[in-house]
Amino acid sequence: MRLKKLVDDLHSLTHYYRVLNMVGFDRAKTILKGHTQIFLAIKERNPEKELKKLQEHIQEDLKNLVHILGQKKER
Repeated sequence: MRLKKLVDDLHSLTHYYRVLNMVGFDRAKTILKGHTQIFLAIKERNPEKELKKLQEHIQEDLKNLVHILGQKKER
């Protein structure tokens, strides 16, 4: 039962941050661009490029979330 609660909590937090990550000017375009770059690297079968694009995408998401959470904290 405890494990189920932990999994449910993790799912809720993941959903919250995914929704929050969409906040911002042209966020959808930025996210789509990152996904497209990752897809193209996978299509090229270039593992080094795949990893680089995935890391860049994650860093961009993290940067945006930190910015959004900072704004919420200031309010």
